[in-house]
Amino acid sequence: MLFTILLGLGEHEVGVLRLRTTGGMRAKLESAHWCWRAPDGYKNCHRDINSGKRESWVEMDPERSPIIQQA
Repeated sequence: MLFTILLGLGEHEVGVLRLRTTGGMRAKLESAHWCWRAPDGYKNCHRDINSGKRESWVEMDPERSPIIQQA
């Protein structure tokens, strides 16, 4: 019985983490930020701001974007 209770608590925690993760990704997208690997033809760029904070953005990759456009 104790195992069943612990298993249920673990499943609940996984559900809570799933909601927090998807909510954070959705909030980041709504604020015009991309939180995944850049799509083909683009590249991820980063810049350290201050006190350990980092600014990230996606921009076109001049080497790969012409190849993707021709496809």
